[in-house]
Amino acid sequence: SGKFDTSFASALGDTTRATSLFDRKDFAGALAAAQHAVATDPDVLPAQSILGDTLAALHRDQESAAAYDKALAIAAHMEPDAKADRQRNLIIKKKALHL
Repeated sequence: SGKFDTSFASALGDTTRATSLFDRKDFAGALAAAQHAVATDPDVLPAQSILGDTLAALHRDQESAAAYDKALAIAAHMEPDAKADRQRNLIIKKKALHL
């Protein structure tokens, strides 16, 4: 009876919920879902990205930058074409912060 680590799938579910709440401008709800996703599996790039987006929307720019930095670190290990697009988008978002 092997064990299957469900943290990645769980984090993706929370990330989807956070994105949906963010799109509805429910930033408090999005933040809770994104924080749960990152707590469940901190290496899920979309979770770190939506956490950064949500924190930016809440004007919590230092925390947003930290989430974007973590997402950039994860993206550095991606396949080259995907990595370039993800890194470019994250850098643009980070530059928009008021640091």
